[in-house]
Amino acid sequence: MSEKRALTKFLRCVEWSDVQEAKQALEMMGRWEMIDVCDALELLSPVFESEEVRAYAVSVLERADDEELQCYLLQLVQALRFERTDKSCLCQFLVQRSLNNIELASFLRWYVAVELYDPAYAKRFYCTYEILEENMMKLAGGPNGEEDGFKLWQSLVRQTELTAQLCSIMRDVRNVRGNTQKKIEKLRQLLSGLLSELTYFEEPIRSPLAPGVLITGIVPSESSIFKSALHPLRLTFRTQCGGTSKIIFKKGDDIRQDQLVVQMVSLMDRLLKLENLDLHLTPYKVLATGQDEGMLEFIPSRSLAQILSEHRSIISYLQKFHPDEHGPFGITATCLETFIKSCAGYSVITYILGIGDRHLDNLLLRDDGRLFHVDFGFILGRDPKPFPPPMKLCKEMVEAMGGAESQYYTRFKSYCCEAYNILRKSSNLILNLFHLIAGSNIPDIAFDPEKSILKAKGLAAINQVQPLDLRDIIRCASTEQPPMKSNPNHNQLDKHCSDRQPQPRDQQLRVEMGLTFTKLFSRLFAKKEMRILMVGLDAAGKTTILYKLKLGEIVTTIPTIASLFGVGGQDKIRPLWRHYFQNTQGLIFVVDSNDRDRVVEARDELHRMLNEDELRDALLLVFANKQDLPNAMNAAEITDKLGLHSLRQRRWYIQSTCATSGEGLYEGLDWLSNNIANKA
Repeated sequence: MSEKRALTKFLRCVEWSDVQEAKQALEMMGRWEMIDVCDALELLSPVFESEEVRAYAVSVLERADDEELQCYLLQLVQALRFERTDKSCLCQFLVQRSLNNIELASFLRWYVAVELYDPAYAKRFYCTYEILEENMMKLAGGPNGEEDGFKLWQSLVRQTELTAQLCSIMRDVRNVRGNTQKKIEKLRQLLSGLLSELTYFEEPIRSPLAPGVLITGIVPSESSIFKSALHPLRLTFRTQCGGTSKIIFKKGDDIRQDQLVVQMVSLMDRLLKLENLDLHLTPYKVLATGQDEGMLEFIPSRSLAQILSEHRSIISYLQKFHPDEHGPFGITATCLETFIKSCAGYSVITYILGIGDRHLDNLLLRDDGRLFHVDFGFILGRDPKPFPPPMKLCKEMVEAMGGAESQYYTRFKSYCCEAYNILRKSSNLILNLFHLIAGSNIPDIAFDPEKSILKAKGLAAINQVQPLDLRDIIRCASTEQPPMKSNPNHNQLDKHCSDRQPQPRDQQLRVEMGLTFTKLFSRLFAKKEMRILMVGLDAAGKTTILYKLKLGEIVTTIPTIASLFGVGGQDKIRPLWRHYFQNTQGLIFVVDSNDRDRVVEARDELHRMLNEDELRDALLLVFANKQDLPNAMNAAEITDKLGLHSLRQRRWYIQSTCATSGEGLYEGLDWLSNNIANKA
């Protein structure tokens, strides 16, 4: 019992319905060496229902200081869902700690208030809210003029009143007909007239984003509206100390997912800095004040889309602010180092969290060289693009480091590996926090809580991926992805393809991963969701097949567009294929029937994939393509050369096809759809 990390594993094995076994387990738990805080979080997950075990976990949490506790507060509030009573030990602990720290109290109040909209747990969270209010109101003022509990609570209530007024402003502004400039004029008119009381508060209000900061009013001339469908407000507040605080207020947008991601970025930034690695991240503050409203800290910056449009390169932009004729690429070494470090930090973090939908409009750059990400509508492996690369790194970022062969890019890779190794040490903490959030209403988690977390490639691999594997992931991201587009239309495959230039034969990707045929073949497949991969050597005809099925017409394509659909096929990158095999129900293998010289290579690649555990149950459909060519091998000959008869434990089918005419394509898909339906 001296191995403290074994306690949670031991408690998972206990048969808690057996009274005697449960009693013995609790006695042993009392004699066990005290576990760490990160392991205590695991004991608050829904797996552990014993009140004694959960009370023990809370006793461990008491050792955490306020700064650490705030890092976990969002998840701890969600863990209240798993308690057996409303007035649990966890509830009492969170309230008592908040009474001694106004920042904790403010965030606890907001986190709980947002959950009041959930009918399943409204009573539980309302009870917590009442306990916090009741206990805070009892606090007496301090000997040094500290506010008493009543004033403290009122200072928090005024935050809610402020957000209600901001919602009212947004309604008035949205009703204004005309362009964004007219709406901005209306905003400033309101702040200077009917709502002039918002420019100078009667009493300072604690900023919801940073409760330690007292704000005294809005500056009308420095407030504006963003040009977007929801017209978010950009407000500048005066602070009591004479400075300003800039925020973005959104109404009509659920920002709880952004709040979670930025909280994890902040936590990982803290973990890295504890190991003396500062990657110049920008964990801006985010606070959901309702299910469809919230505040974000405004960070002066520009999107890469704007920068490239106006300056043509990232380096040209940075030269404007940090010129140095003796420095690398004409900028100061400090600025370049800041850029490299921030790129490394966010590359690793977005990989771990499975952040999707990355494009040039949600990658922002600050004047000092710090790059950061915003808008996290897709997390945990979800992405509107089919089979995106595990790590997102656009070529413009690599070019700003001097290219893939430069010493600065080598330094970038080194920082990535160093950061990843540090975060791997805290993998249990990160995973435990995500399991606590599994019961929340956050969009990408709520639809399938535990499975969505386990599906996230980065989270699932954080205990497994080694530095060498990470270097392969970086190589795939940096050398084989097309330039990120500004506001890409993810459904227009032809638009993406037309931007891809032909590559030399020795650089062509030899195997391409396909896409999820969810909507495309809805009329063929009875199930709403299924995962099908299309693979094959380069030039086998996969792209033409996809176009024919999507557009119903022949399209002349560039020989290789593998970067659009997935990972490459070179020997060094093939280990990455496993990232795309998970949950695959059907595998379509396309063979060039006319390419006799490479049929052995095709056979070897096919059998190598079929030996993967994650493809063990996948059905196999082989398209013997290009049957229109005079020297094409027929289906029987290809069956023999691919060794399909040796696949005795797998259901397979071969179909002769001609991608340009469409012959055989739907016949093969009919077989696949029928067999998947029968298998289900």
